Amino acid sequence: MDEVAEQEDLAGLSVGIGERHLHRHGGVVTGILTASDLTRQFGTLARPFVLIEEAENRLRRAAEGVFTVDDFKDAVANHQKAKVTRAADLTFGNYAYLLQNADRWGKLGWKLDHEQFIELLTTVRDVRNELMHFTEDPLADEQYAAVERLLELLRTADPRP
Repeated sequence: MDEVAEQEDLAGLSVGIGERHLHRHGGVVTGILTASDLTRQFGTLARPFVLIEEAENRLRRAAEGVFTVDDFKDAVANHQKAKVTRAADLTFGNYAYLLQNADRWGKLGWKLDHEQFIELLTTVRDVRNELMHFTEDPLADEQYAAVERLLELLRTADPRP
C-alpha cells in the first residue's frame, strides 16, 4: 500500500481512497486515506473563500439598496470612476472607503459601532487580499476570527440569507 503525508495535497489522490496509508511527520502511519480526509482538507482550503464571498455579497446587497451611483464613484480612484455604475463594480476594499463616510454609514441604518466595523472590514480586506495572492501560509486563527466576526455583524445587520 502506498503512503501519503497528512500535510500533502490530497485532492489529486481521490482515486486512491482506501489504498494509501496516511502518515504524519516522521513517517508514523496513522491510518488509510479516506473521503473524510479529503473533505477535511477541502474545507480547510475553501472555507475562507466561501466566508469572504458571503461577506462581499452581503456588503454589495446592502450598498445596492441605499447608495447612489455617485456614492459608488466616490469610493474608487479617479481612473476607475467611469467604469463604476453599481455596487457590483466595487472591490472588497472599496467598501471600506464607501462606508468610512459617516453620512453614508447612516444611510444603512445599522446599529453597529461605525469605527469598529470599518476597522474589522479593513482587516478582512487585508485577509482577502492575502488569500487572493495565494500565500503559502494558511490563515492564522485571528484572521479566521476576523472574517467570522465581520460575517456575524453583517448577518446581524441583515439576517436575510
